[in-house]
Amino acid sequence: MADKSDVELLLRQGIAAVTAGRAEQARQLLSKVIELDPDNEKAWLWMSGVVTDEERVAYLKEVLAVNPHKEYARLGLKALLAEPSATDQETPDASVELVPCASG
Repeated sequence: MADKSDVELLLRQGIAAVTAGRAEQARQLLSKVIELDPDNEKAWLWMSGVVTDEERVAYLKEVLAVNPHKEYARLGLKALLAEPSATDQETPDASVELVPCASG
């Protein structure tokens, strides 16, 4: 079993990979964090930024399972599950960017 500092290091490396645009490396690192610490809401949240929309729904649900008060995850999930309206189709800028910020 890895200790907390190992998990934190993997998480920092995963976040760095996300921000550098290295999605595959980020997925590998964050998957390891989740394997070692299934209640790590930051890992679930950052992972949601480097997967398909279908997978993103599952990861955001995991964030909410760990922390039901995580507003960012709730809003992202709501946006993903909402049916596109006529307004959304006319204004592509209305989409929600779901890559988490460093403040998590």
